[in-house]
Amino acid sequence: MSTFEQIRTAVITLLRAESVEFDPPPRTLARSVFSRRIERVTMRATGVPIEDTDVVLARLDLVAEDVRVRFSLRGPALDVGETTFAATLTQDQLSALVPLPPGVDRLSVTRRGFTFHTVAGIPVYTSVSLNDSKVVVSPSAPSKVPLLDLIGIDIEMPQLPVRSGLEQLTRFGLSFDLPELPANAAIDRLQLQEGHVVVSGTADLSSGD
Repeated sequence: MSTFEQIRTAVITLLRAESVEFDPPPRTLARSVFSRRIERVTMRATGVPIEDTDVVLARLDLVAEDVRVRFSLRGPALDVGETTFAATLTQDQLSALVPLPPGVDRLSVTRRGFTFHTVAGIPVYTSVSLNDSKVVVSPSAPSKVPLLDLIGIDIEMPQLPVRSGLEQLTRFGLSFDLPELPANAAIDRLQLQEGHVVVSGTADLSSGD
């Protein structure tokens, strides 16, 4: 196998990805490392699974700094100074990952926060923050019956049993950990967009001998 393919295979294995695109491409990377380090390599991975789930990331972008390739009898190994990543999760993927309380069948994402949609058609609006890699959602407005609210009648969602997970959400919010990402990724930022979330942080792309 050529050095070009070995580098590609090493990164795909680390990320458990279906494919990875490089800039510069692996062939250029393989030639350059014989004489000097590569200061910056950008990658876009597709088909990257999330640990212990059936969810595959919609998109994973990585930037690796100070990249070198070491050669041994077992083939090339990557040394990477620092790698940052940005992973895109759609609201459908989040609905599969987030532990939705009983009575909630899905969530949607806006720039303002998550909206939890109950089976009764009542939306629960929340703000979202990240605290030590834990996602925290807090109620941002009283939950209303949509049709009545639309025509100007202000009716809050009926009281639910105190122990209900939905009652917990509407009164106090909830928190949860996102499942583990590949390459020892550590999440330190969460950005809300319309219809999706981007989580970012650092990862480890170095491979052993």
